[in-house]
Amino acid sequence: MNKLETTLSILAIIISILSIIISFIQNRKMNNVNIKAHYFEKIFDEYMISQIPKARKYIRFSNGKLSDFEELGNVLNRMIANAIFFKFDNIKFYKELKICVQNLEDYMYECSTKTYEDEEQSNIYKEIQIHLEKIYHCINKYYSGKKS
Repeated sequence: MNKLETTLSILAIIISILSIIISFIQNRKMNNVNIKAHYFEKIFDEYMISQIPKARKYIRFSNGKLSDFEELGNVLNRMIANAIFFKFDNIKFYKELKICVQNLEDYMYECSTKTYEDEEQSNIYKEIQIHLEKIYHCINKYYSGKKS
């Protein structure tokens, strides 16, 4: 009986130690997630909630060409500049976000060089919306911890 008690005691100690180690690792990961969430909120909240929607309202068509999109481009470029922290912390996210922003800017510029009929203009607005949704999705995906 002595060997059985000793074995059970040693097993209980090992399980306790493993439990402490696992708990420590989980707490560290959770603290890291919380710190990153704070950075995301600090950098992106104002842009996503206020600045991007306000700047989008200025976009219009003048003589069949997309115009007044520069403010949205400026807001997005300021957002990228403010997100420079992620260039060093999460380069994959930073590059993906830059590509999404660049794709929208390129699209708006391209649309400003051509003349569109009324029915085509609504498609341009829809496409701009899709590009903005991709930017928001990119930010939210990494904010929530999903990397794919």
